[in-house]
Amino acid sequence: GMPGTRKKVLAGIIECDPIGSETITVQRRYDDDTAWGSFTNLTTRAISGTDIFQIWFQPDRPFDRLQLRLRDNTSGERFRATRIGFSWPVAVSTRRA
Repeated sequence: GMPGTRKKVLAGIIECDPIGSETITVQRRYDDDTAWGSFTNLTTRAISGTDIFQIWFQPDRPFDRLQLRLRDNTSGERFRATRIGFSWPVAVSTRRA
């Protein structure tokens, strides 16, 4: 949300519904970055069972756009990302044309 606005958020959450036992890698790209990077507090997370599981992450810096990549590192397993959300921005700025 909030296109054209630079945002600083304190936390994000990905809600997953595991099918079995998985190891999920979460990566990110900010704005015009060309390479995928990792969040400071999160690289991989092991989840299992049939209950909803929440993965919290902290964006490292303010951003206009954020791309997330979720990969299952466990061969033959899969998961469902059911929701992705962010805390309310603590700072925003808009760019003048």
